[in-house]
Amino acid sequence: MPDAVSPPAPDFTLTNQFGQPVSLRQERGKVVFLAFVDSQCTTICPLTTQSLVDALKLLGPAASQVALLGVNASPQATTVADVRAYSQVHGVLHAWDFGTGSAAQLHAVWASYHVDTQIVD
Repeated sequence: MPDAVSPPAPDFTLTNQFGQPVSLRQERGKVVFLAFVDSQCTTICPLTTQSLVDALKLLGPAASQVALLGVNASPQATTVADVRAYSQVHGVLHAWDFGTGSAAQLHAVWASYHVDTQIVD
């Protein structure tokens, strides 16, 4: 019996921390680490983000074949300024693309990856 083939990851286009379009398809041919990160998170998200950057550094020259792509998981802080601020504060401004968009765009990406968001006080 042949091995089952997974369907391709759902594509999307968002806007990164520099105001430029970012999509999954632009990374075709690379290994993509896709992380859903709340741009207002101050607990686990920065640790996750730093772990991705650290893992990329461990790859040495092979890192050129890997892309780090974050998708904003904040339903409240969805502007380019929000993802840029998160990236700057955590020292990853140039280490990844952190995509955001309108509520409708983000909800569509979250749904296609079965990600649910909620705000907990």
